[in-house]
Amino acid sequence: MDSIKSNSGRAQWAARLGDVFIGADMVAADAMCEHLLRDDPDRDSLRYCRINPVVAQDEFKLDQLSNQLIALGAREAEHASRKLSEKFFAEKAMPFQPATTTNPKGICQQEHLR
Repeated sequence: MDSIKSNSGRAQWAARLGDVFIGADMVAADAMCEHLLRDDPDRDSLRYCRINPVVAQDEFKLDQLSNQLIALGAREAEHASRKLSEKFFAEKAMPFQPATTTNPKGICQQEHLR
């Protein structure tokens, strides 16, 4: 009985540890993008859209490209393109204005310090 208590499910966790780390990394990156691109702290970001199709477990192998995976990507891109076009390309973007400029002596200055 003591040997059962001492292992505490380590063997079960060991087999899934890679999935846990990859999943945690994915969730953290998703949350970071959502947070950084959010315009209002109390609302979801309108400038971020995650495309993450659900596939059967073990259907694809990590870091192994296949024709099926390419086809899935093409289908998902076609499916998402209308939504993304409406969300991101409906209005013309404002002209780019750099946040910093360089004076004739080559010293970088912040625009808001002028």
